[in-house]
Amino acid sequence: MVLVLTVLLIVLALVSHVFAQPTWAKRGIYVEYFKHVEASKTDLANSYPVLNKLFDGYVEEKARYVLISYDESYFTLRMIIIGGTYTTGTKALLGILRWIDHGGENTIQGPESLELVFSWYKSTGKISVKLLPGSIIPTPVNLYIYKPPNIGGNSFNVKHVYTIKVNSTSGEPEEVRLTVTISAVYDKTTGFLDRLEAYLKYSYGGLPIVTVYYKVSKTGSNIPVIAGNPLDIDTILAVTAGGVVAAIFAFIVYYYRVKKEIG
Repeated sequence: MVLVLTVLLIVLALVSHVFAQPTWAKRGIYVEYFKHVEASKTDLANSYPVLNKLFDGYVEEKARYVLISYDESYFTLRMIIIGGTYTTGTKALLGILRWIDHGGENTIQGPESLELVFSWYKSTGKISVKLLPGSIIPTPVNLYIYKPPNIGGNSFNVKHVYTIKVNSTSGEPEEVRLTVTISAVYDKTTGFLDRLEAYLKYSYGGLPIVTVYYKVSKTGSNIPVIAGNPLDIDTILAVTAGGVVAAIFAFIVYYYRVKKEIG
């Protein structure tokens, strides 16, 4: 019983070390992203005034997300806008530009600041898409700039197809197909988003009406590199597993040695 309890304590200590804030977590650590949303239309868009008006032009922004507070469970990033172009596109495109500006645990919107709260290790669930009844623009689900690197893979591909009704110039609503695809890749060592591409394609009878393209690229970070390689969660888990096995083996040897000596 003593052996089992001791091994369990070792396992819990090792696991709690893995599932806590990483060693590089310091105030002032940041990642930077360039975000771009652009609408491409065909002549068929003139037949659908709502789509034609909603999606027009382009918008873009470069922002820095700075670590301002953290503990063993959670951390908070403050978004600082470095530059952007907003007047060349519609409000709908601006909404899509903000798709990644939400925290997995909480989002704190102040008068002049935006803070995103995440868990170091708690899963936020699979990336998906929802479309509310009567809505034209979809909403991503669990799409964030951070995903715990120890949970699931680091590459995600999502595709959803919807049929929506959109008023045409004929005065009658017509069934339009909306295809949403999202491709996201996360850094498997830090958990932060590396790159994201998303398409919203509206079509009628197989012919394209409007395509909205959303792209996010990580352009910079000051997260330190250790010995030429970032801290790799797979390596940590492997070392942890090895430590657990070694501890169990050591205690088994010790147990039987003591038992043999005392008869």
